This record gives sequence, structure tokens and C-alpha cells, in this order.
Amino acid sequence: MSKVSVIMSVYNSAAYLKQAIESILNQSFDDFEFIIIDDASTDETLSIIQSFSDRRIKLIKNSENKGLTCNLIEAISIAKGEYIARMDSDDVSLPSRFLKQVDFLTNHPEVDICGTWAFTIDEHGKKKNKVKLPTIDRDIKTTLTYMNCIIHPSVMVRKRIFDLHKYNLEFRSCQDYKLWSDCISDCVFYNMKDPLLLYRINNDGVSRKERKDTRKRYETLSKIYKTNLSLRFSNLSNDDLEVISKCISGLFTFSSDEIQKFVAIRKSLTDLQIKEKLIIDERFSDCVSIKQIRLPLLLSYISGKAFKIYKLVNTML
Repeated sequence: MSKVSVIMSVYNSAAYLKQAIESILNQSFDDFEFIIIDDASTDETLSIIQSFSDRRIKLIKNSENKGLTCNLIEAISIAKGEYIARMDSDDVSLPSRFLKQVDFLTNHPEVDICGTWAFTIDEHGKKKNKVKLPTIDRDIKTTLTYMNCIIHPSVMVRKRIFDLHKYNLEFRSCQDYKLWSDCISDCVFYNMKDPLLLYRINNDGVSRKERKDTRKRYETLSKIYKTNLSLRFSNLSNDDLEVISKCISGLFTFSSDEIQKFVAIRKSLTDLQIKEKLIIDERFSDCVSIKQIRLPLLLSYISGKAFKIYKLVNTML
């Protein structure tokens, strides 16, 4: 039985797949199985996977396209490892990633979900930016209320966590953000400051395609925001949650009634924001990505009859 089960779903991923697989097989920690599900690809993806003869690879071939969420659930169901490590077909895991994550989880039995910082890379593999995220459990959970701060292909999770929480089939995208949100109440998070993943900015990704469809994107994220906000701010009504989640999700057009509503909500949240000293705004301002706007600014930026807000989300959403 392997210590780690690496799970990866691939679909028409020929462009970067060879490098992604090699980055896993070349890990300095080698006690793992590598479960790859080919989701009925029509390009050279399958032949690239089959070109590797490594015994650790366990290939599953779908006869029809099922989607990432379904494939992750299937891969976890057959995984044998104590830990589940995620990987995407267009990213690169640095050689020491598994060794450092296994060592950390072994020495910190209280931690259930361990992510890492990362470097973003372009389509040519050139490093662009370092993605810095909150590290400790309390700060991660505070930030998860408003944005995803766990990089999906960087995580290593104790397998027993999936006995309590599973990927939700309702979410074809943002399935990781939904999972982390479900885990807030009874799991402990940690992000290692080591950038152990090269995270490719790929415009062909599912989540990024969905961003172009503003309404679909809002409907997906709004469900998560509403749940997270209601847990932290019990005084908010359903209408309050609707307006705030609409703002956070990135919709820029609001009615005059919604603007008035949002101004009232902002006033009611002021004391809570000051009391909690939100991580994004104060204590860890040097440990968040430049693309993450401070929440107080987001809540106060009003112009005319509409809000103009910067995107709160980082590239991992």
C-alpha cells in the first residue's frame, strides 16, 4: 500500500501533459500510486500517458466525458494511500513537493489539508509571479469566506477527510472551493510557504472559460459565498447575502435599490470588520497576492448608480 495516492483527471491535455507526469514521477519521495483518469480525450493525451511504463501509474479510460468533479470522486474511491495529492495536467510539481508535504503532515497530525504557495507560469513555462497565501488555519478560514485561498493542484489531504466530505457533483467548476468551504467547520488547514508548484495560467481551463459567462460564474460562486457569509455573519438576511455575494462574485452592474441595500449592509458590518481585523486588510497584507483587493475597499467603492469593483478572486479560482 502506497503512502500517497496522486489523482489527476485529464481531457485533451496533450500540450503540457508529458511535463506534468514527469514532474510527479521524478519526485524525491517515491512511495505513491499515480491514478490518472483519461476523460475520453480525442487528442494525443491517451498515447502520451501510455508512453510511460512506470508501475506506479494506474490508468483509467473513460468511454465518455464525465467531467473533473466526477473523475476526482472516482479516483478517491479507489485510492489506497493515507494521503491524497492533487495534480493537474498543465502544472508542474517541484521535485521536493511530496517529501515536504508528507514530512509536514507526519509531524503535524492536527493538520488535515496541506496546500502550498506557488509560482505562476505562462504557456511557455516562464515564471511570472509568486502566489502568496495565508498559511495558518485561522487565517485561511477567514479568507475562505470571500475567496479561494487553497491552490487545488498543490494540496495533500488525509484520505480519511473524504469519509466526511466529498466533491459536490453539482459543481463542475469551483469544486475545490466548495469542498474547502464544506471543511471549514471540522478540518484544519495549512499552506506551506514553500512554492512547490508551477501553476500554469491556461486560458483553456474550465473555471477560466466559465468566467467569460458572468451569469453562470455568479450562480456557481454565489452558492458558496452565501453559505460562508451566513456562517460568519448570522445577522445577515437572505437579501443581504444575495447583494454581498453578487458583489464578491464580480458582477459590476447593480440597481439603485441594491446600492442602497449594500450601503446599509456595509454599515452593519463595520464593527465586525474592525473587531476581526480581517487578514486580507491587516496582519498579513504582505502574504496575499497583489490581485486580491482588500475587503473594506471592496465594500466602500461606490460610483454613481453602480459599483465598480476589482476582482477579489485570485488565479486559482
